Amino acid sequence: MPDLRRKPDRLFYEQVVAHLPYKEGGLVRRWYLKRSAALGTGSIVHEHVHLIAPWNLKLGDGSAVAPWSILDCRGGLTIGRKVMVGIRSIILTTAHGFDRLDVPMADQGMTEAPVVIEDDVWIGANVVIQPGITVGRGAILGTGSVITKDVPEYAVMGGVPARLIRRRGEPSPG
Repeated sequence: MPDLRRKPDRLFYEQVVAHLPYKEGGLVRRWYLKRSAALGTGSIVHEHVHLIAPWNLKLGDGSAVAPWSILDCRGGLTIGRKVMVGIRSIILTTAHGFDRLDVPMADQGMTEAPVVIEDDVWIGANVVIQPGITVGRGAILGTGSVITKDVPEYAVMGGVPARLIRRRGEPSPG
């Protein structure tokens, strides 16, 4: 049994914490996250959030991740202050290699690219953010959007792939 007084290690997460049933494992998961991830004051990771490599997560003060979201932190995930991540959203920091034609994609390994989400961002439900993306301060990512390119500050984005709808502070089109 690991020494629970010291900072928990990755092996403990991968073999024990990640496999606990959500309801029964909630307190253990919360304990682990407080000791392994960089969680800001008042930040919330709701139950049923699937975290991959949570030791690479930085979550800012007052930010919240809604249930059923998936955060792949293997490549590094930084989420700023007062960020709202909607239900069932997916943030990816890794992808499969696919450049070589003589090697099956499953054998080409993974590439990592960090994702940075700046302060005061609203990520709607079912949004997918691809690896290597930076989402600018004050942006809104509409429900169901797939973010494949960097998002400018105060942009309102939507669609698949996401495109700029307007900027916050400007009048609505039409």
